[in-house]
Amino acid sequence: MADLHKRVYSMLGQNNNLKNNDIVKHFVQEGFKRRTIYDIIKRYEIGLPAEDLPNSGRPTSFKGKSLKRLQNAATNRIGVSQRSLGKKFGVTQSNIHYNLNKLVLVWLGLSAKGISIPYIDGTKGLAITADIYINKCLSKRRSFIEEHHAGDEYIFWPNLASSHYAHKNSTMASSTKHQIRTKRS
Repeated sequence: MADLHKRVYSMLGQNNNLKNNDIVKHFVQEGFKRRTIYDIIKRYEIGLPAEDLPNSGRPTSFKGKSLKRLQNAATNRIGVSQRSLGKKFGVTQSNIHYNLNKLVLVWLGLSAKGISIPYIDGTKGLAITADIYINKCLSKRRSFIEEHHAGDEYIFWPNLASSHYAHKNSTMASSTKHQIRTKRS
């Protein structure tokens, strides 16, 4: 396209006696669009250079299809980290984090008798709350516990997230006779 701009500019500069209409007819016969040639002539008359000047600001790494591909690659995928997605798409982990604005929360139950179906959910907040933990995580895992460990003793061993040790969780656990591992400082 830059080559076409240069050719139109040189034709305008060399032949002052040619009308714009004649120049347009010449390039339309070569297969270029009429509107494109008129746009180039207008740029010449305004005094803009043949080549585009660099745009200001940093261009985005993800546009349209590539952003959709990133979202599809990260949605409901177990074991896919932002770092590995960054390598796949050729961008940094922080760029992936910026474009994937929802947190993905994954919970599952592990025991010698099997693994529960993972519960995967997204949240818009910064972290999970006690309500999310009780209503979504524990309620979804309860069927696994009742199926495999109905009469057994078991213990909840959560990570160190504060929501797991909230007062609501402690009272819920004591009322249902669940044991929860205590948090160490």
